[in-house]
Amino acid sequence: MNHILIAGGDKRNIFLAEIYEKNGFKVSVCGFDEEIVFSDNIDRCKDIKKTASLCDIIVLPLPASFDGITISTPYGSECVYIDDILSFAKKDSVVCGGKISKDLAKKYPFITDYAEREDFAFLNSVPTAEGAIEAAMKESSKTLAGASCMVTGFGKCARALALDLAALKAKVHIFARSAKDISHAQSLGFEAFNLTNLKQRCGNYDIIFNTVPFGIFGKSEVDRILPSTLFIDIASAPGGIAEDALKTNLCYRFLPGLPGKYSPYSAAEIIKKVISAILLEKGKGALG
Repeated sequence: MNHILIAGGDKRNIFLAEIYEKNGFKVSVCGFDEEIVFSDNIDRCKDIKKTASLCDIIVLPLPASFDGITISTPYGSECVYIDDILSFAKKDSVVCGGKISKDLAKKYPFITDYAEREDFAFLNSVPTAEGAIEAAMKESSKTLAGASCMVTGFGKCARALALDLAALKAKVHIFARSAKDISHAQSLGFEAFNLTNLKQRCGNYDIIFNTVPFGIFGKSEVDRILPSTLFIDIASAPGGIAEDALKTNLCYRFLPGLPGKYSPYSAAEIIKKVISAILLEKGKGALG
């Protein structure tokens, strides 16, 4: 029986443990308080070092760590040290995690960062877009049908979001940096503009969805956004608003990691699919 360790993480990893258990794996977990209920067959490892030395697959959280020393344990009150897991992992085990820092990757070069993979990005764009729309429906005083929406960027998440908004009959404008992305958006039927037009046009929208992970909205742009505009930022930290831009008059919601909040079971299934692909690439398809 294949043995997998799920170490810390949010609801995605909680569901991931259950999915693997239903698929016939021996599942061990750490980094979760007793209040988090798992199926009876899932083992709460008490000796992390020993468990790590026995596992075929080790899954770290997304993000794996905030300090480079301990793993992320939002549902655990005790620190779980990365070294206590990875220093004792079997040489032939497959170790995966999300958003692995450069320092951590340098120290443990055998970690695969599944969040950096194209397959993960494509699959994860769907729950991300749906989460952004759910947040908008909860926060906005208007229906999405007929709402004027700005979407900044035109990567995988932005494309999925724009298409979903259009299906709900929102009026969607795309703002992107590259001519390629602008042309792509236009080919799909969207009005599209260069990001240099942000200042000129950002006061025209009911909802702004930002997917660009750096401060494209400076003070001059923020000052033009109407107080009634809902600003949903789904980019990675630090988000799309510059540090020197005042946010006090904005209806601003910073919502990174939406799949883990709004659709954690589906997000867990995505992680499993990507891990299965990683196993195949490493010649360990029998484990998946």
